[in-house]
Amino acid sequence: MNKRNALASGLLAACLLGGATGAYAGPLTFSATSTSASGSPVAARASFAIQGSHLILSLDNTSTHDVRVPSDILQAVYWNMAQDISLSLVSATTSSECHFDSSPVICTAGDTYYSGSDLTGKYAYSSNPTGIGSAGLGAFGGTQGMAWGLLSAGDNLKTYNGGMTKPQHNPFVKSQTQFTLDISKNNASYSPSAPGDLGIKDVQFNYGTSKYLVPATVPAPGTLALIPLAVGLMAWVRRRQRSPEG
Repeated sequence: MNKRNALASGLLAACLLGGATGAYAGPLTFSATSTSASGSPVAARASFAIQGSHLILSLDNTSTHDVRVPSDILQAVYWNMAQDISLSLVSATTSSECHFDSSPVICTAGDTYYSGSDLTGKYAYSSNPTGIGSAGLGAFGGTQGMAWGLLSAGDNLKTYNGGMTKPQHNPFVKSQTQFTLDISKNNASYSPSAPGDLGIKDVQFNYGTSKYLVPATVPAPGTLALIPLAVGLMAWVRRRQRSPEG
């Protein structure tokens, strides 16, 4: 086997091995499209990434549909993972607008008004079932009803129903929040090389303040995206071997 063929074969083997072991170092992204309990189209995305001993979860309500009723609000995300892994919520932030009584305000965890981007304290983490939510849902304790839920990317602030504009149900976040969680393995701090090392799977999104779950599709391991490149390289090497030297 010449050097070119060996290189192509090695790349293909690395792709297959990386895909099989979940060793892809980039974000692990799950997405879903479905309908809410009201029959409205919904869409969401959860991306998991590693920064040292922290798991970074970016949660997005990606729907372009206008949110008009509480059951269209993304309130929580759940997932399963390896049994020897435990997490604790460190912070929640957003670069999006928050909306209070149908008006945009700057987001933070204040008592009355909101400034900055820190939403820590407005969401809760649950270890059983594993997830993060802004509504109680029987898992997240004293979180605040529909407040701090994620509106869709295509939301129109002028079309809320009466229940959503009540002060105790506000504010909402426009489409995106990022969570930082500490990672422990067997009760010791742990710095995995990739989110796949945590065994994350079975991601589900919850819409509304009652349990209404939308399962995410299973993402292909990121390294599998390199397989067409490796196969193409091997085909190119074979063609070069058959052609006369020029």
